Amino acid sequence: STLGPEQQKWLALLETGALPPQDPLALPGDWMTQPEWEALLEDSLQRGAGRNWYALLHLGVMRLERFDEPGAEAAWQESLRMQPSAWAHRNLAVLCLRQKQPGRAFDHYERAWELAGQMPSPPSALAAEYLGMLAAAGQMQRGMDVYRALPPAVQQIDRIQLLRGQFALALGDLAAVEEVL
Repeated sequence: STLGPEQQKWLALLETGALPPQDPLALPGDWMTQPEWEALLEDSLQRGAGRNWYALLHLGVMRLERFDEPGAEAAWQESLRMQPSAWAHRNLAVLCLRQKQPGRAFDHYERAWELAGQMPSPPSALAAEYLGMLAAAGQMQRGMDVYRALPPAVQQIDRIQLLRGQFALALGDLAAVEEVL
């Protein structure tokens, strides 16, 4: 009775042998990375009972936690083939950065952000990562445009404000830089 919706997904894996799919526009929820959960999820996927985009998204995180980068990438790519999601693209972007492939990372962040735009409110952590990637790529005007399109509550997050200041400085908008400071 004390379990909430987040735990219900994992309870379903225990009781039914399948991690249920969810709406790709919802937050992905808590990540379970313990070997016991990975074994249950792998078994579910091998039996085909729970082979869905969401289970593969979680499998990729489990694999990356064990430093299995090729396995993580394969899981996220299959997840995307089943159902495009901001989450799989975001995870692939992070993996590409780890592998020193900024161009591929940028492409995945672009796609993640495009998909996140379909959400009622884009996740602030994804917004901050994407804006950081735009800054690193020198795309200051695009960064400022994305910043301006964010909901006011997300714009006010310190990390995002600092990126706004960086964009404004590069664009010569010293009034905005002063406002940030």
